[in-house]
Amino acid sequence: MRPLFFVLLFLLSNLASVAQKESNIWYFGVNAGLTFNGGAPTALTNGALNTTEGCASVADKNGNILFYTDGRKVWNKIHQQMPNGFGLKGTVSTTQCVIVPQPGSKTIYYIFTVDDLAEVDGLCYSIVDMSLQFGKGDITQKNIFLAGSMTEKLTATLHNNTCDIWLVVHEWNTDAFYSYKITSSGLDTNKVVSHCGIPHNGIRYSAMGCMKISPAGDKLALAQTYSQKTYEICDFDNSTGIVSNAITFPNNAYDQAYGIEFSPDGSKVYATQNAAGIFRLWQIDLSSGNAATIISSIQQVGTSSEFLMSMQLGPDNKIYVSTSTATSLGVIQSPNLLGNACNYVDNGVSLSGRITYSGLPQKIIVAQFPYAIANTSPNVTIPLGTSTTLSASGGTTYEWSPSSGLSCTNCAQPIATPSTKTVYTVIVSNANGCSSIDSVTIDVEIVCDNLYIPNAFSPNGDGENDTYKIKGNCMEKFSLSIYDRWGNQVFETTNINEGWDGNYKGEPMNTGAYCYRAIIYSQSGKYIERAGTLSLIK
Repeated sequence: MRPLFFVLLFLLSNLASVAQKESNIWYFGVNAGLTFNGGAPTALTNGALNTTEGCASVADKNGNILFYTDGRKVWNKIHQQMPNGFGLKGTVSTTQCVIVPQPGSKTIYYIFTVDDLAEVDGLCYSIVDMSLQFGKGDITQKNIFLAGSMTEKLTATLHNNTCDIWLVVHEWNTDAFYSYKITSSGLDTNKVVSHCGIPHNGIRYSAMGCMKISPAGDKLALAQTYSQKTYEICDFDNSTGIVSNAITFPNNAYDQAYGIEFSPDGSKVYATQNAAGIFRLWQIDLSSGNAATIISSIQQVGTSSEFLMSMQLGPDNKIYVSTSTATSLGVIQSPNLLGNACNYVDNGVSLSGRITYSGLPQKIIVAQFPYAIANTSPNVTIPLGTSTTLSASGGTTYEWSPSSGLSCTNCAQPIATPSTKTVYTVIVSNANGCSSIDSVTIDVEIVCDNLYIPNAFSPNGDGENDTYKIKGNCMEKFSLSIYDRWGNQVFETTNINEGWDGNYKGEPMNTGAYCYRAIIYSQSGKYIERAGTLSLIK
């Protein structure tokens, strides 16, 4: 019998891969949105979100929207509020919120929120399970408290091991950064604390402003508004989560500093400022590596008639700039280039009449993990005595268990021949030590009532179809009688393994038509009676 094939397909997620489209759908502002699925951004007008600042959205790996949030409510892929998607402790006027997929999971996502203006609700997280509501998802845990009195700055980046993800926030009224690690086991609430740069304090509005980490995960930049009126650029160690070596621009020089973003190659930082009715876009060159040179490198590369607020590096490696109440976004067309060669275009992308306001969704950080994704049902049924091939890929090592019925336990494609129902589990690991687990249940079916009754046989001694035999599984009691055309019984047996060889009383019978009658009791308790004709051919 041909073996049945069951495949567990392990896909290695690659953050830099163009195939990953988790960040291809943006919802923000007043019902505004963009899709990058066609390459160039195109306006979306179907969003339900209405927010002045904080927002986050996530798509699947094919660029299909999963859900989005303003830090208070959560909408699903059909733009309906999730049943439990309300009452989150972010606000529409919080600068940033973040969605983080749990590494190694196909369905679990974290939503991280902070209260606005360093209020007491602080940093919280909620968990979305996309397996609920028939794939539309719902919140299973909500507003789990992590830390109080935080600034409105929070962002995420990939851990150096490529398996885990860092969430980074800044405490209010201190110089402390908190780094939290999200792993395949979930959120590690034991934070890494770094004291770096100047304290974030003063009037409550100073809690506003953006923070980002470079694409390479080695630099962190932020904007301090109102009280400090400055920008800071720090080193970030994506192995340990430690922030260090702050470069602080002159205090009070950049009133209402707000937006921040890195160029794709990490050589430039862009910053927005809105003061005295002048709305500026700044570029900072990091290439020298010298603090004084970096500070002196700042230059204006754009202005706008609208407030320049958040910025976000798009999937197309251009930087998009929210322009307050405009119905378009500004675009830095070539952000790796120095000075005006970066080519800032105000009103660069139309939003088809929707209003942007201040926030843009941050990039979704995807761990480079060997995700276990079954491309067929996780439950497979095979007849007893047959085999099914299990197959896994995307890793460097494989470990299958239990070993019973498997042709190998450390190969990618073992052949499974279980004698009873078995749950086979595989752990696949990549070169970075990231591991993922998936399992498949193999049900073994004893087919008791399926019969094969031939309509002819040829007892000529050639070794093929020389006996007339009824075949089937689980036959407990059996009788077969065969009659010639005149009704004379020429063969009878109650032996399930015995068939008629075409002889009667030791003499071969003539070719022609004969009748049969079979009575069978199966192990399942079923009574089966069959009658019909057969042909003897020579």
